Amino acid sequence: MQLTSTGIHNGYFDDIYGGYSDALNEIGMPTYSIPFIIEQAPADTVTYAAIFYDLDAYEVTKGFPWIH
Repeated sequence: MQLTSTGIHNGYFDDIYGGYSDALNEIGMPTYSIPFIIEQAPADTVTYAAIFYDLDAYEVTKGFPWIH
C-alpha cells in the first residue's frame, strides 16, 4: 500500500494546510484538509484510517502535537 500527498513537500505540510494559511476559521484553525491518495491497497481492504501527526502545531497547541 502506498500513501502520497500533493500537500506535503520535504516532509512538511504546505503552508496553505496549516497555521500559516490565509484560510482560517473564526477561531484561527486552518480550514483546508491535507490531500492524500491511497494506492495499491490489498484487494480485500474495506476501510482506511490515516493519522497525520503534526509537530509544527506546537505554537498553536501550546506544546502538544496536533493529530489530524
